[in-house]
Amino acid sequence: MADLHLNGPTPSTTAVLQATPTATAGIIFPSAVRAAATYTSDELFNSNWKGVRLFINRTVATGTVTVSIEGRDPVTDTWFTITGATTPALTSAIATTLTVYPGITVAAGTGTTSTEISNFVPSSWRVKAVVATDTTTWSIGAEYLL
Repeated sequence: MADLHLNGPTPSTTAVLQATPTATAGIIFPSAVRAAATYTSDELFNSNWKGVRLFINRTVATGTVTVSIEGRDPVTDTWFTITGATTPALTSAIATTLTVYPGITVAAGTGTTSTEISNFVPSSWRVKAVVATDTTTWSIGAEYLL
């Protein structure tokens, strides 16, 4: 297993996550069996990266998982889903990605292909995963993109 102390983006309750060359990738949700519910990561802090790529790995093909990236409005302190930064309902045992990066070719994604959206990742962001209809096993990792 990877040394979690070198990983990032990492959920943090501190004011700023300082991403460094050795802290550009990490685990958002470790692999686990999860029941039907909404799962929200802790707030993540992006100090100087343009984008992020989520690695979604479903190892059991029961239920569905929909993953989205949310940003926090610093004025109202409310969370919003970044337009287009949502996967379709994933129904298969599959490894796929959700990428937010400015200027990338947009791809809507399907249950078996990756989703890519042209946008910046905000300074305060989080990941939301919705499991519907049944328990399933999945994990989400992430890497910042220059």
